[in-house]
Amino acid sequence: MQNIAKEKGFAERLRVAMGNLGRVVCLRDPLSPTIDLELTRPQIHVVMALAHESLPMGELSRRIGATGPTITGIVDRLESLGLVERQRDASDRRVIHLHLTRKGQTLSAKLESRLDERLRSLLVLLDDEDQRTFTAIVERLAERAARVAEPVMVTAIAGNKRVGARRG
Repeated sequence: MQNIAKEKGFAERLRVAMGNLGRVVCLRDPLSPTIDLELTRPQIHVVMALAHESLPMGELSRRIGATGPTITGIVDRLESLGLVERQRDASDRRVIHLHLTRKGQTLSAKLESRLDERLRSLLVLLDDEDQRTFTAIVERLAERAARVAEPVMVTAIAGNKRVGARRG
């Protein structure tokens, strides 16, 4: 079976279609047109990343694409707003886990509701069958991309220091 993505021009078609859609709809931050909060986009991304799980600072930094000092500043601000709390790992005091406070969870639920509304407003442009197909394709793509990007832990020769490396 041939993979159509390798055909000349197929990736270009997708890029052009995504570009055309992006001119009409903010794809990078679908919440941005509906947000009336005093939070920056990176702060909103952190709240959304912590919505359903506690994360170590390093993993949070990787997920939202921010450097260590940048993520620290974002978390400092969210902590001062009472949205996020830091907690040291009991087995490794160097590791700091972040989780949402009750106030942060309330905000997260509000953001998820707005995002759901925004996505529904786009999906209604498709018929029912296309909505199901599109959702199934995005779910499959996310699942397969996650498998390719699974972290590979490499033990450094010097000491017991563990260093995270990524495949793909």
